[in-house]
Amino acid sequence: MKSHDCHIFMQSLILIAFRDLLPKQVWEPLVEISEFFRALCAPVIQVNDMAIWQERIVEIICKLKQIFPPSFFDSMEHLAIHLLYEARVGGPVQFRWMYPFERLMHCLKLTVKNKQRPKASICESYIMSEITNVISHSWMMGCIVQLIIP
Repeated sequence: MKSHDCHIFMQSLILIAFRDLLPKQVWEPLVEISEFFRALCAPVIQVNDMAIWQERIVEIICKLKQIFPPSFFDSMEHLAIHLLYEARVGGPVQFRWMYPFERLMHCLKLTVKNKQRPKASICESYIMSEITNVISHSWMMGCIVQLIIP
């Protein structure tokens, strides 16, 4: 799964997928962590809500440690505790996401023609897409100017 797919799974699908399959004491911490990620990825985050979630995420991680074996936990599960500090310092998450860049790199990698030099081919493809974008933008602006000023 791509990173965006994991985010969607964590925020939405856990609530639906495991509701009837898991016991209540296992399902509730999963719902709580899902709510945490949904609140963290919200377009607007209130500072007082962040303080509340800072306390709750520690409790959620403790509940998850009671459910899952110790081998499940590594640095990535502990990272959730530090994500609120990062959101407080850097602002809402969507301004720092890598999804747009991952999509752009995917499109550029599809245009690679020279397999011997993929980086150069990606750079050339990016430059050509930017040139095309600028030319089409200036052409459209020229048409609009001609319509406005007869």
